[in-house]
Amino acid sequence: MRNRYIFHIEALFLMFLFASCTSKKVKARNNEISKISFASGGCYGKCPFMAIEVDSSLSYKYYGGLYSDKPGYYTGKISAELWDSINIKFEKVDFKHLDTSYQLSIDDLATQTIIDYGNKRKVITAQSASLPRNVDSLLNWIMYSYKKVNLIPSKDSIDFYSRLQYPIVLPPPMHKTYKVPKVGR
Repeated sequence: MRNRYIFHIEALFLMFLFASCTSKKVKARNNEISKISFASGGCYGKCPFMAIEVDSSLSYKYYGGLYSDKPGYYTGKISAELWDSINIKFEKVDFKHLDTSYQLSIDDLATQTIIDYGNKRKVITAQSASLPRNVDSLLNWIMYSYKKVNLIPSKDSIDFYSRLQYPIVLPPPMHKTYKVPKVGR
């Protein structure tokens, strides 16, 4: 009699276990971030000029400028899983509490990251060597995320919020004719 009760208890336990394993649904994340824009503006060497914009509608925009591996304007779509991982990575670095400027170095990659969340916008301008290591790793990951996306060349240029990705073009110095004064002896 006792073995029969144990058998029924074990059978019920296994049924509950099986039911709980099969009825789990993957719950969609409630991502707070609605858009992330990243731009890099070169350095004294051959750092790439580029811009990336990705948003909650899973659209991905990319511009590769001077020194980039993939020059030109491109668009694409990302998976919901990639969007979730972007949000998780930004949550892990506690993006809301990051400083807005990291400018302690000069000869390294200049970046600007814009994070739209809720009704707020966080703009972070930085030299990559001045960033905390985990934030620098995240921005480096974002910078090369275009390699994970099936990009389609755009026939038109794409507008980005940041202008950092474009090299500053300085006009040549004006040519002036100077007369050398005569020096008396």
